Amino acid sequence: MRITGKSRNDVVHSFIKPDPPSFLIRCPTTTIPSYLSVYSLTREVMSAVAKPAHSYEFDVKMTCSGCSGAVTRVLSKKEGVQSFKVDLPTQKVTVEGDIPYEDVLATIKKTGKEVRSGVTVY
Repeated sequence: MRITGKSRNDVVHSFIKPDPPSFLIRCPTTTIPSYLSVYSLTREVMSAVAKPAHSYEFDVKMTCSGCSGAVTRVLSKKEGVQSFKVDLPTQKVTVEGDIPYEDVLATIKKTGKEVRSGVTVY
């Protein structure tokens, strides 16, 4: 960024667009073309690629770090789960991925923890 002008009121900001990089990004697991330059990826494409199909939130009875650890272990091994968050103080488990609600619910119940409620966020 270059700043020009004589006083604070005269300041003009001119942004210099950087040259595109000479390297390419390999995207083998997406439906977009295999090789894309960094600057050809738009925000819409990135959000469509990165956004999971479903998001669920569960209220799970967890009283200690062992309880949250058990839920973390089963969710980290479950195929189709892209990301999850186990919050012990609020006893909430948020799961995102390409997996049906019933499968996630069964996976959490497999730990022996009581699932009080669950909702589909999207």
